[in-house]
Amino acid sequence: MNSILYFPSNSARNKIKMYCEGIEYDFNQDIWIFKNIRKSYSINFFDFYTILTSDILANFKKLISFYLSNYKVGTAYNYYNALSQFFKKSYKEFGLIDNIDRKLILFYYNELGNNSGAKGILKTPLLKWFDLGYQGVSSNAYDILKKIKLKHKVKGESVLTADPIKGPYTSSELSSTLIEIESLFQNKKLSLESFTLSYLYHCLGLRTIQICLLKVKDYIVENHGGAIRYYLNVPRVKQNLPYDRAEFSKFEIVSELSSIIEFWLNTVKNEYIALNISMQFEEMPIFPDWLQTHERDLIYHQETESLRLKYIDISIKFSSISERTGEKIHLTPRRARKTFATRAAIEGKNANTIAVLLDHSSTESVKHYVTFARDIATEIEQSIGKDILPLIMAFRGEIISDAPIAGTKQRIRNNNPFHADAGICVNRSGCGVYSKDGDIKTILPRIPFCCYTCPFFNAWDDIEVHEEHLFFLQNEQTKILKGYQDDGHPQNHLMCDSLSLTIKAISEVILLIESDKVKNTIDPETI
Repeated sequence: MNSILYFPSNSARNKIKMYCEGIEYDFNQDIWIFKNIRKSYSINFFDFYTILTSDILANFKKLISFYLSNYKVGTAYNYYNALSQFFKKSYKEFGLIDNIDRKLILFYYNELGNNSGAKGILKTPLLKWFDLGYQGVSSNAYDILKKIKLKHKVKGESVLTADPIKGPYTSSELSSTLIEIESLFQNKKLSLESFTLSYLYHCLGLRTIQICLLKVKDYIVENHGGAIRYYLNVPRVKQNLPYDRAEFSKFEIVSELSSIIEFWLNTVKNEYIALNISMQFEEMPIFPDWLQTHERDLIYHQETESLRLKYIDISIKFSSISERTGEKIHLTPRRARKTFATRAAIEGKNANTIAVLLDHSSTESVKHYVTFARDIATEIEQSIGKDILPLIMAFRGEIISDAPIAGTKQRIRNNNPFHADAGICVNRSGCGVYSKDGDIKTILPRIPFCCYTCPFFNAWDDIEVHEEHLFFLQNEQTKILKGYQDDGHPQNHLMCDSLSLTIKAISEVILLIESDKVKNTIDPETI
């Protein structure tokens, strides 16, 4: 699963084989370097030869090796890093460390001030050091550590306080986000890969590591009595499993999202064929990096940092304003995940269901979402009144009388080819859906539905066409939600947000036509 490298020691010490997540490493080396899909870790004991006595250093290595053998490498590294800072700071104050006693503990905790997190991550390995029977931690240090009560950070604080920077998006912020991401893609300012990635974050609430671990075979299409259903087999990652991709949660996804995934996979397959890769395509990652050489099971999988950087690129291009701060909405994968869970709670999901959706083993880490939904969310949504923020419109074009321009290449066809067209695209350079010559460039959005949220779409004033589209999508949304209930899957309304936005846009078109907000002419320069 992971690959590991280590630097050879200059000494003639015999090799002592140890294992981290099933991968061999040499305990006698002074520098251990781990590289896996999450990140690269360097555990360096060489710097401590002048800071710790040989006995303390040997037991320090034994402790970190214990964590490597029993936990993920990231956990072991966090404890190594906390102890490293403790040792280096204490050495500057007291010199060579031959014993970890009460004096060192009180000194360092005083240096940390109110940083309860740093105190906690140091306390845990020092207590374990003593409990394992390794020499070096005195009994008075152990006693003081046991007596110290740390003030833990309130779980879900950013959710419970509706933090406008770190907490979940409001409904209007989420609508603005999804509309602009779709617009950026349609106007070729966002790659198909980034567009697909953003939808997995916002519509499924996935962790970055879960997206990194996805393979082509995890996208599943099934036929249920003639009805086609789409699923994503999502790897579980927070259960201290023996290896990555050991367990999965199967989630049904809407056809809109499946179309995006399928089109992206078509691009991936073309690259796979061009590179003449011998492995089966089903074993390829959904988001590949063809230069990555992890162990065979995860070969070509992108690292988490790579996908995070792609999301940062999305946020840089993003410009929608938050009604709460008056500034650009702060986009992060974590906020998308919090929004996903909060919306599930608002829709009435209980803590057990939300825990399943978020891949948690217990409900302790999700109770704040239920509390938020019960006590806070409605109040916040109502406080953002019509006088405070401009109305966020999903439809941003104009209503046009159906002019006699039947020959134009950019007329947007109806969902039913035997019925009248829906409108016209006024983007002269084309977009991610249509090129200038009128050829369809992508199968991922279902035309004309995707066009309703594009600022370059002008709708004809034929109300029957739009009512037909509205009925079609509302019916599909109902079938999707009923399907979750029938199959016993956790009902997930957020996965229908791509449909909800389009439904909102079509409803606005119908309302504008009924209000006689129709433009009688069309600028021929836009055709």
